[in-house]
Amino acid sequence: MPRQALPVPRGSATGRTFLSPELIAGLGAQPYDLRVSLFGYFIVARHVRPLPELPSIERLCRESVDGIRAGTVGGLHSDGDWQFLQVLDGAGLDVADLVAETGAPALSVYVIESAVGVVGGAAPGGDEWYGCLNPADAVRAFDMPSELAGSVEQTTGYAVRWAESAGRTADPVAVAAAVDGGVGPFGEGVRSFVDGLGFRFGFVTAEMGRKTS
Repeated sequence: MPRQALPVPRGSATGRTFLSPELIAGLGAQPYDLRVSLFGYFIVARHVRPLPELPSIERLCRESVDGIRAGTVGGLHSDGDWQFLQVLDGAGLDVADLVAETGAPALSVYVIESAVGVVGGAAPGGDEWYGCLNPADAVRAFDMPSELAGSVEQTTGYAVRWAESAGRTADPVAVAAAVDGGVGPFGEGVRSFVDGLGFRFGFVTAEMGRKTS
């Protein structure tokens, strides 16, 4: 059985709701042009080796899930040992796996049609949390359950506390603005989100530790 993705610790009798691969596929709304829209993950995690070498990322880029094609590694950026990785397409990534593999806090944003992003964060010994970038459109245009989309205030609060666990000082105003906005065709809204969390990622040009702004 395929692994279910993105457990959300609220909104069900068991305390956990799931954004399954089937639901991800069903969230493809019609107003957006699928030929140019962005799907896939943005990931923030800390590790001494490049994030694409992690087992969870290798699996994400190897296995297709319920008709969603396997991911393809895109850009990799670094801020010290912290990395910001884009994976085009893919499904089934669990942020808890990233925490287990790195021993550090981790964050993922699953982008749907350049418009919304399902955010998941976790830290060692802490709870997982989930929210959404552009929650209004997630509910209105994509029929995402409101308990999954959450509110701007909820996601901002979760994200700011996660940044503290990662040793960063977030700008709550900048984070809230990014949460309330869209993702954008190149994921620029996600970059604004992680900038608001206190990261300054440069592009990795060759090996880890060598970057440009």
